[in-house]
Amino acid sequence: MKQKLFKILSILLIMVCVCGTYVASAPQVSAEQTADEIQAEIDRLEKEAADLQADINKLKNDINEQKKLKNAIEKRMAVVNDRIHACNNQIAAINKQIDDNKAAIEANNQKIKDDKELFKRRLRAIQMSNTGSNIQILLGAKSFSEFLQLSQLTASVSARDKKMMEDIIKEIEKLNEKIKENEKLLEEQAAIKAEIAKDQAALQADANEIQKVINSINKDKNEVQADKNTIDKEIQDKEDTLNKILNGGSGGNLVNNGKFLWPTTFKRISSYFGKRWGKLHKGIDISNGTYGQPIYAIADGKVYICDTSCKHNYGKKPLKNCCGTGYGNYVAINHGKYEGASTGKYVKGAEYKAYYAHMGSVVVKDGAYVRKGQIIGYIGSTGHSTGPHLHFGIMQSGEWVDPMDYY
Repeated sequence: MKQKLFKILSILLIMVCVCGTYVASAPQVSAEQTADEIQAEIDRLEKEAADLQADINKLKNDINEQKKLKNAIEKRMAVVNDRIHACNNQIAAINKQIDDNKAAIEANNQKIKDDKELFKRRLRAIQMSNTGSNIQILLGAKSFSEFLQLSQLTASVSARDKKMMEDIIKEIEKLNEKIKENEKLLEEQAAIKAEIAKDQAALQADANEIQKVINSINKDKNEVQADKNTIDKEIQDKEDTLNKILNGGSGGNLVNNGKFLWPTTFKRISSYFGKRWGKLHKGIDISNGTYGQPIYAIADGKVYICDTSCKHNYGKKPLKNCCGTGYGNYVAINHGKYEGASTGKYVKGAEYKAYYAHMGSVVVKDGAYVRKGQIIGYIGSTGHSTGPHLHFGIMQSGEWVDPMDYY
């Protein structure tokens, strides 16, 4: 019997040792410490995200400047295109003039050919008629009257032949002038085309180079944007984790039937619920610029987070988190389920939690039960704050809601 009892005592002793060892080695991480660490990480990531956004904005400005430059070049290209159109009209006029000159040259060549043929026939006729002198004319004349007529004809033929030769020379000179004019016009046309092609090539090269710069900047912007998107997602994940922590307290069987009490002695709101500085401001800031006013529990509840680590109770400009968490000294209270009749934003069966932050001092303990209207602390400017105020947030069944919906 004694041996059996000894074995039982030995087994119990071993179990006690093992259990004691397990308890001693289990990590003791309080909710507020975890929240502080997560908030510090969020602050760091938000600064990194802000720096990346500044880089993105600069790259956008660079892109806009390059686009302005490209637009200016494209306007120049439009002017050059108008000039090209004008030059094409000029070339068309030159081509018409060349065609007209070719027609005139052809006509002149035909006239010269005809005049040469006529002149040859006249010379042949004169030679065959053998009337090259006045004596021959006189001897061949049957009367004096016929002699005069023959003399005038000879003189006329001689003058006509002379004029014909002069005309031929003039036509040849005109022909040469037209040929030279066409050559000059063709040279001008080639020069105009070359100049247009040069302008087009230069402008296109500029536009292509600018597009390369734009593409490069866009690539950089996209890479920075991808980095920022990654950080934004990480921030959101951290925010979700922080929300779970802030939403993690249990109110037990707390029941609230009445409306919430206003949490302090004055009602001036310096910042409302909603988007602020690129993120959700999860509550309202209540401030009259003074320290030390009391902060009240808005309903009966249980304190499930109580952070009193921040000793720097003053405004910070520029903003900085001096206490490891942006909210400074804060208290989170689970105010239980609302079991009254649903009215307005009060929903029957919904669980309500409230968050009181930037306190100068806290007068309740973690795990304490508080009554509606009980003082839980005093207004200060601890944490990420520019002056004395109460940051007051409300969760309804795990979701941040606008506190002003209840007042």
